[in-house]
Amino acid sequence: MKKLVFIVFSAIVVAGAWFYSDLWLTYQAEQEQMDLLQQDILDLEEEHNEVLVQLVEEEAKTVQLREDIVSLKAELAEALKPEFITLVHKDSDASRRFINVETDFWFLPGEDQASMGTIDAGTLVRVIQETHSNMTGKDYLYVEIVNYAEPENTRGYIKKESAVYFTPDLENQVINPLTLPAGSVIYKSTLEGEQETVLEEDMTVFKVGVENGMAILGSFGGQSIRTEESNILYPQSSIE
Repeated sequence: MKKLVFIVFSAIVVAGAWFYSDLWLTYQAEQEQMDLLQQDILDLEEEHNEVLVQLVEEEAKTVQLREDIVSLKAELAEALKPEFITLVHKDSDASRRFINVETDFWFLPGEDQASMGTIDAGTLVRVIQETHSNMTGKDYLYVEIVNYAEPENTRGYIKKESAVYFTPDLENQVINPLTLPAGSVIYKSTLEGEQETVLEEDMTVFKVGVENGMAILGSFGGQSIRTEESNILYPQSSIE
């Protein structure tokens, strides 16, 4: 009888130990899950705080930008007052003018501005508008030229005093731009020497000089050309 009781008791103890062990493992697994969830919550809270900080910073930037815009508008309104306008533009009374003295060619009007080079005397320019500087009291012309070396730089400012009206007596004094009509015989300089060519279409050129009765001309791409002076077509004045 005692033996039976011992066996039953032992079975109860083993079953209890197994049941407790299973509960403990289940508890540990659930505890690990809870720890992971808590860590996720902490991570989310940290990200949330970071987003809040970023929102506050962006809001501060937005406020600063708005203040800057208001300030710039005020400065612009002040600068646009008539007494502060430094440059006054108007239409020109002549669409073309003749450069009678070598002059600087500026990106903006003024001797202290960036220069794009010089324009030779004898050049015919197209006048886009006239500009008066209230700061210096000087007058400028905004012009367009044929620029063979830098075709992208064709517009800029010159001093008005460096150009005169293009009258008929100046037609044969123009050195740039000139036209060689299609059919003209020209002699082009090449590495092998001069090459005789008959132009198939009109060619825009500038005059370098005259040598042995032949006109020395230049054109785009650094071309050097000789031709009979009689081939050259000079621009015609519209002033009678």
